[in-house]
Amino acid sequence: MIPRDRVITFAPSDNLDDVLTQIGTTSHTGFPVLENERLTGMITINDVQNVKREPGLCPDVGRHMTRSLQIIYPDNSLEDALALMVTHNVNHIPVVSREDSGILLGLLSRTDILLTYARLSACVPKEGNAEPVQK
Repeated sequence: MIPRDRVITFAPSDNLDDVLTQIGTTSHTGFPVLENERLTGMITINDVQNVKREPGLCPDVGRHMTRSLQIIYPDNSLEDALALMVTHNVNHIPVVSREDSGILLGLLSRTDILLTYARLSACVPKEGNAEPVQK
């Protein structure tokens, strides 16, 4: 999981060109959308690709973001998260507070889950180690 302080977020009023810039710069393909520090949606590469662009106009994030989100809580398992991702065909799931689902705590991606499983299976070395993790 990427902790909240390291998650790149957008506001509904931001424009899609800013999202495209972040996708190109970071290779991330989905970003939480916050309004007044509260989670209101996600904007993904699929959302951006489906926008019909008109010359001279730059659409805003709020108009094209996904508002109906799959969310998880910090105490959910990776299996729970992966099941949601597969069932709903999403690549990113916001991790939110169980007490207030508008409070973003972090972001979990399919890549995060795959890397965790790979490390647990001794397929990928831990950061800083030249040797695979031993069970």
